[in-house]
Amino acid sequence: MTTLSVDTFAVLSEAQAHYLARIDEDAGALRSKYLTVSPGQSDVYAQKAADAQAYKDAGYPADATSYPWVAARASSLSITAQQAADGILSTRAQWTQFGAPMEGVREARKAQVRAATTARQAYEAWASAKSDFDVIDQQAQQALGG
Repeated sequence: MTTLSVDTFAVLSEAQAHYLARIDEDAGALRSKYLTVSPGQSDVYAQKAADAQAYKDAGYPADATSYPWVAARASSLSITAQQAADGILSTRAQWTQFGAPMEGVREARKAQVRAATTARQAYEAWASAKSDFDVIDQQAQQALGG
């Protein structure tokens, strides 16, 4: 477990900026444990999920050429287009199960930092975020067999 300490700041706005950045850094570090973090990858994930959902919504047509992300995955893995789409959607569902709470913590704790009237309160909001992220990480590891 990480040891936490209160840093000294000349003014409240410095403390807030520091702890807002720390919350984003911690959220990013946790996300990177479960997602590929590289330029453009989030767009690829979004496009694959939209393509897979559209393919499923169309009733899994035999000709998947209108669904390039699904067709590419099916071809590269030598599986059916339906298996490819279902796999993409399953991965999205797994990520949503943990990604949504991560983002909820990030947003809520950043709001607390912004509302803080002392550096101590800003620190406590960040410390709570850190603790919340640890709980989500443990839940994800248990659920994903890690």
